[in-house]
Amino acid sequence: MSQESKVGFAAMNTAEFQVIESIAANDDKPVIMLNLNSYAEAAEYPAGDLYVQYMAKLDLLLSEAGGSVLWRMPIDGSPLGGGVFDEIIAIYYPTHQAFLNMRSLPSSDENYRLRDLAVANAQLLRCTDLPKQWETS
Repeated sequence: MSQESKVGFAAMNTAEFQVIESIAANDDKPVIMLNLNSYAEAAEYPAGDLYVQYMAKLDLLLSEAGGSVLWRMPIDGSPLGGGVFDEIIAIYYPTHQAFLNMRSLPSSDENYRLRDLAVANAQLLRCTDLPKQWETS
């Protein structure tokens, strides 16, 4: 399996995580993570039990982190690029540290267990030049 098609921490971009850790330690600020997800057949996206359980656990985990889903929407097609994705989820985190904390919060283990079952392929994009209405200061 190629690095691009792996899901979760097996596909972690170590250099990017070092950038995130540096921002968190020095000049932390809000961040939006755009999640492009392709779901496994078992998830039965968009209304299957596994998908619904995963989204509920993700929402709980995000509340523990101080983050929130800004919006979710299905992807209808991709005129450019080779990725095939089912959904895009925009997630707001008040800080980069809040994003990093996701792996150690109470709901983390169950969230990532469900994610491993539900998500076949994922791309995560970090955006920090936020519109003024999403800035906390």
